[in-house]
Amino acid sequence: MTTLQKSILATAALLLLGVGVHQLSSSASPAQSNPVAATPLPGKWRPRKEASSGTNKCRAPSDPRAEERRRSLANLKRRWLAVGNNNARTDDQDALARESVELLSCSPEAYKLRNFLIDHEFGYGVVMMDDQIEALFSSPRGQEARQFLVSTVEPLKPDKQYPALEEWSGLAGAGSPAEEFDEFHASLKNRGCAQEALLGRNFAVFQSDPEAAVRTALRVLESGVHSLSKGDHLSRLFMRSLPEDLDYPAIEQLLPPVSGNRDISEWTPTDWGRYQLFLNWTKADPAVAARFKSEHPERLPEHDRDPIDDSEEDE
Repeated sequence: MTTLQKSILATAALLLLGVGVHQLSSSASPAQSNPVAATPLPGKWRPRKEASSGTNKCRAPSDPRAEERRRSLANLKRRWLAVGNNNARTDDQDALARESVELLSCSPEAYKLRNFLIDHEFGYGVVMMDDQIEALFSSPRGQEARQFLVSTVEPLKPDKQYPALEEWSGLAGAGSPAEEFDEFHASLKNRGCAQEALLGRNFAVFQSDPEAAVRTALRVLESGVHSLSKGDHLSRLFMRSLPEDLDYPAIEQLLPPVSGNRDISEWTPTDWGRYQLFLNWTKADPAVAARFKSEHPERLPEHDRDPIDDSEEDE
């Protein structure tokens, strides 16, 4: 063979070898070609998308339960439309709200259904669905519901407000056992939702450690995170059933000085909190509350009509 022929054959052989290597590498799976990319990143607590044998591992998006929830969502939308938003059919809406939460828990599909109800003006249905969500967080399925909520919140923008999910987060925090709360709270990537979960948990803390709950409320008020119930949380703490042995003077001393605004529209959240505290104090121990009021008038929010006198007149 001539030198030219040998060169041509050698070049052809190299080309064929290159094609074969390319085909082999192309047929390999992503996990085989890049084992690092195929390894899941570690996480503190990953929400599960279906109940499994005691693990909290995420399921693939194509898991049967996820597909089942998507089918349920489509079916529930049709059934809600069939019922209609006529409040004369409240019993039907009650039943459908229970079934909706039973099937969808607090998953992304449940959030989509809630938005669907809002779009179609099912005001009563939205309220009933939220009531069922609240009950769910305090039920034996509460942990599963909180994990679903984490998966619903996770893809959202961390600094944007989502009022409905903030409300659900507050309900989830209120229903969370103490030993599970820290992990759940840390898993909420949206700051507003995480803050509302903390405020929800604060209601339970208030019964056993009211001073700790008030300090938490004050820290939240000083934070730069905006969320659904931040502004009125302190006053709402004192609107609930208070511990019988509540040390009113000690709680009052935790609050910062009053703003000095006589116009109640300009009162600060702590002004309103102190106002509500004194309303309860007057009912629980009128003599001591009146004495404190006369000895420390600077500690009461200023108003054209005294909040304590207003409450007595209303009664």
